[in-house]
Amino acid sequence: MALTISSVTPSSGLTGGREFVLIVGTDFNISVNSEGVSKMEVYFGTDEATKVRVRSTTELDCLTPIHDLGLVNVRVVDTVAVTEATLTDGFTYARPVIGGSTPSDVVRVTDVLVAEMKRQIIANVIVGHGADYGGVIYEDLNIIEVAETPAIVLDGPRLIESDGVLHRVGESWVETATDVFKKKRPQDIMNLEFTLSGVDDNKVRLLNMLREVISFFRRNNVLKILADPTVPDVFEEIDMRPPFPQDWSVDTRGQDAGLKQFWGIFTLFGVPIGRDEDYDETRGITDFDTGFEITPL
Repeated sequence: MALTISSVTPSSGLTGGREFVLIVGTDFNISVNSEGVSKMEVYFGTDEATKVRVRSTTELDCLTPIHDLGLVNVRVVDTVAVTEATLTDGFTYARPVIGGSTPSDVVRVTDVLVAEMKRQIIANVIVGHGADYGGVIYEDLNIIEVAETPAIVLDGPRLIESDGVLHRVGESWVETATDVFKKKRPQDIMNLEFTLSGVDDNKVRLLNMLREVISFFRRNNVLKILADPTVPDVFEEIDMRPPFPQDWSVDTRGQDAGLKQFWGIFTLFGVPIGRDEDYDETRGITDFDTGFEITPL
């Protein structure tokens, strides 16, 4: 009997990887090496999967690797018989799309961040979302036009998938009587990236504001948010990682309106997005819930 692949379940998943899939086929090698590692290898595109476990000659499971958006071929390799099989376009990598009728976790986190900056630094904090602020480009810089100075402008957030270490933290697996994969789907973990700019027409005041921004991040290693908006006094802590003091960029020369500015990029790590629920891997990832849809490419 030849080595083949007939199906991959689920047939789609997130670009952050680390999701279990079940591969069905024929003639899988069930042997392992002296360290208990399977002699079968699995590839999604050119990237190798991890945690390969051959359940029988017709079934194996593994963790998907990190990969870019789009369709990929799924390939299994028998390293003993030196044979392989490929399922063309067998898996789709997708990104999460945040939706829902209630304020999303991203909005809640941003609101808390802005409120704390207004309370601890300056009242005039403006939030943009990758917008053109109507300024002019000077040496690749966007000089921001604001109604009142001094001001802090936050550009973002930009959602960045975690490196896989935080992704799907806390998931648990159960094999049912029918041997169908089910697991508890925890909140997905994402990172939020912001560009912070300070704007003023007074050099001394601008540098003092930069000092206050640096002090703000030193005082606040974490950002506390309500774990559930409906439950008071239960908080989660979001890790804040600002630029090092020497990594802030400063332009004190001023441009058309005499505006001077500083800017830097900071990240909120491990932001929980979505809700816990049980789901069946064989359903495919488009059926998770209405508040967290996966849209295939």
